[in-house]
Amino acid sequence: MSFDPNFSPPPPEDPMGAEPPPSPPPSIDPSLARTELTDKSRLPRNIAAFLAVLIPLISGVFFYIIDRRDRFVRHFALQNIVLGGFFLVIGLILRISAALLGILPFVGHMFVWAFNLTSDICGMVFVFFWLILMYKAYRGQTWETPILWRYAKQHIPQALL
Repeated sequence: MSFDPNFSPPPPEDPMGAEPPPSPPPSIDPSLARTELTDKSRLPRNIAAFLAVLIPLISGVFFYIIDRRDRFVRHFALQNIVLGGFFLVIGLILRISAALLGILPFVGHMFVWAFNLTSDICGMVFVFFWLILMYKAYRGQTWETPILWRYAKQHIPQALL
């Protein structure tokens, strides 16, 4: 008789003859489950929405044009455009103001410091909202940026929403 190291004896049979209960199927988070694909990009909706938010302004415009018929992707693409555009304009205004007021004698450096600090704080707020948008898009949950998105919806024509 030879010894086989890979041999394992069969499990002992139940004396009552009952089969063991089947193991439950693994639980899948429904928000991470593969959803239907978008028409043009052929990506799952949550991945397309995540990519629409990934690069501020640029990917928003790209996915707004490509997946225009998908309401979920279009929602996040427009929020990316509005959020990125708003903070880009605010950042430019603050930096240009700091540069122009920086030429004032005596108090110029204080203006530069104050405007640069404000610009940095606005940048941190932008990153915070941007990360939340990416997270919510990936999870497949709709989310609106507080205040900014409500204001933007009033001024964006309904045909574009």
